[in-house]
Amino acid sequence: MIGAHVSTQGGLIRSLERAVELKAPVIQIFVRSPRKWIHPPPADSIVADFIKSLEATKVNKNQIIVFNHASYLINLASNERDLELKSTRALTEELMLCDRLNIKAAIVHVGSAKQSSRANAIKRVSKNINLCLENTVHTKLLLENTAGAGGTLGRSFEELAEIHSKVERKDKIGFCIDTQHLFASGIEYDSFEKVEIITRIIKDTISNVEAIHLNDSKTPCGSNVDRHENLGKGHIGKKPLQLFIGNRLMKDKPIILEVPGKLKTGPQSEDIRLANSYLKAGIKLWQNSKP
Repeated sequence: MIGAHVSTQGGLIRSLERAVELKAPVIQIFVRSPRKWIHPPPADSIVADFIKSLEATKVNKNQIIVFNHASYLINLASNERDLELKSTRALTEELMLCDRLNIKAAIVHVGSAKQSSRANAIKRVSKNINLCLENTVHTKLLLENTAGAGGTLGRSFEELAEIHSKVERKDKIGFCIDTQHLFASGIEYDSFEKVEIITRIIKDTISNVEAIHLNDSKTPCGSNVDRHENLGKGHIGKKPLQLFIGNRLMKDKPIILEVPGKLKTGPQSEDIRLANSYLKAGIKLWQNSKP
């Protein structure tokens, strides 16, 4: 179950056509521009056409699974009241649109708390998530770990778990792990032992991981800088990524590539093939590690 973030340029249905072209059984899209606050809602006919197309489109004989990545502008942790209100409204609207489109989950970076204590920011995020989920029927909200720049929340699994503990509709919350963000936040996973430690922490904190963003890193470990690189071309490298996605806890999760690709226009079919080879190699590494 390895796919990619794909463009919706030309219309939402084009993302499904691109999934078929890439042979991607799982895709991530932006249901709205990630860099604008105001969006007119799509017409009912557009929504109906997307759902019909989604139900009819198959990759590897299975219906495509679609995730949405929420707007980059959203900051549920902000103590600036105007930004907090706009962020909560924007995420609520995205979740409601995802519900209309039969999208599995929306993935979000919860935001930054530069001018607030982390404890207060976590309470604020949880409160705002509760508001966002009030009108959600099917679509889940996945909280993503961050690279840790500035006052961003979610750089540790423990922090994400604390937010989750204060959310009322826990059945509507899951998690997405980004391999580049994990590395940039200061966590290495270049050995069996390190990956086992990480997976134990995940089990104890955010056990309901529902997606993985598979990316190499343009920046070194602990840089706190969110910059993705093509697989095997960055500071993480091939074997650590193989070990991470091939371990027992991760190998059955939907995997989404967010790499620049050879043309810098996003993941290509060759990137998905490479990711599949990483998964197979990682599983084999773990199998051969057993006495």
